[in-house]
Amino acid sequence: MIACLKPSPDTLSIIIMVIVIGVFFFTIAMFPTILKAIYVVFVETLFAYYLVKLIRKMFEMDKEEYDYDDEDSHISDASFLDHSDL
Repeated sequence: MIACLKPSPDTLSIIIMVIVIGVFFFTIAMFPTILKAIYVVFVETLFAYYLVKLIRKMFEMDKEEYDYDDEDSHISDASFLDHSDL
């Protein structure tokens, strides 16, 4: 079957991909502790990443609450720091 395929970069990459996936599953079948390590590294890390992202989004302040360019805003002109009248 492989002999009838024309050698092209796509065909070679597919063959290499099948070999890599086969070696990966063979390794997992032979060494179940590697499967547990892969689970911990990938699945739990992704779970923690999205959990932290969700928590940050929950506590994120409303960005449009303060208008820093407003002339009447006490935050933008910092007039409360002016002590020249003392």
